Amino acid sequence: ANLRPRANDVDLGNTYGLQFAPAAGGEVLEVPVWLETGSATLNVFDIVLGFSPEHLTATACSVGSEWAAYGFTCTLNDPPDEVLLTGVEISTDVQGLVQLATVSFTVQGGFATTPITATVQGLQTSSSQIDEEYAAVAGQGEVALSSRRRRLAEWGQPGTPVEAELMTTDAEASARSALVARRRGGEAQRRSLQEGSGEVLGDLNADGVFNTFDTQDLKKWATGYPGYTMNEIGGLSDFQRRQLDPTLDFLSAPDSTSNCPTGWTAGTPCPSPLDAQYLQYVYANFLRFVKLETQADVSAMVTEPESAEGTLAVTVAVYDKLGVPVSSNTTRVRYELGTALNQGMQVTLGDDTTLTQDGVLVTAAGPDSATGAFTMS
Repeated sequence: ANLRPRANDVDLGNTYGLQFAPAAGGEVLEVPVWLETGSATLNVFDIVLGFSPEHLTATACSVGSEWAAYGFTCTLNDPPDEVLLTGVEISTDVQGLVQLATVSFTVQGGFATTPITATVQGLQTSSSQIDEEYAAVAGQGEVALSSRRRRLAEWGQPGTPVEAELMTTDAEASARSALVARRRGGEAQRRSLQEGSGEVLGDLNADGVFNTFDTQDLKKWATGYPGYTMNEIGGLSDFQRRQLDPTLDFLSAPDSTSNCPTGWTAGTPCPSPLDAQYLQYVYANFLRFVKLETQADVSAMVTEPESAEGTLAVTVAVYDKLGVPVSSNTTRVRYELGTALNQGMQVTLGDDTTLTQDGVLVTAAGPDSATGAFTMS
């Protein structure tokens, strides 16, 4: 039998019958992701699916029709045992049992069963905001290579997460527990890195952690939502003010308010819808932070040639959503050098040189594993 989610719970798979269709190696398993909001409307969700990459590979993700008009990201295999789903809006009319997304897994084979878990890292509805993570109840289950069924669990008090009693072998229960523990341990480590580092990149609401609620706050600033207007801008610290503009427009055009909300007279940095989207993409691991605060920081990126035949070098450090220098070669940095005279320049550090209308586009070498620096010369 299947479990019906209560308010604020996440369910995975089919809503009736078998939770997951039995699957064999090489087959694709489609896993719908559901969230029950009750009578409240949904504004923000931050959900992680955990699975064993030895048995499953996340290969595709599509947003559910009810959330298709709103801010959504789906991050696959980064890290390789997770899928991260986020949705961020100021308000919506979406409520009840909502299909947020469908995630496709390719089955690698292996054990007779392998668990998939769901963990809610943040949730906001019209009636509540939850910023402490909790494990989904209805979403617990195993993918079977032969048909198996779950036993319906007894529910506790309405709205209270309870441990679902699943029909599993000791080995399956141990595998699922290990997966949940690894997921919780990783999140605890991430929060520890952020909370112990003072100023946290992206932390617009100054709670010590960068998460989807900061992205929602930036959307509010960008649209002039009540309480997030020029009248309140004086309440932000200089650091928070810079977090309004993660695209760093205030450095390229410090006196221009062309990217600010209509009627904005509070100067720069200022927010825009593009900044809010950028921040959500940083949280989803699609984009990264560049920590530049002043014009002097921009100037320090460039080492100018000592002669006409000398070497020009450009270096910038890039940070992930924890504010940690990136070390993975999956991150790329590209510089566009505005020039009409030196488009035939020889690149000695970097590659993929491309001519553009304004100059030369170069993919920088990096990152430096210690500093997260990317350099071209």
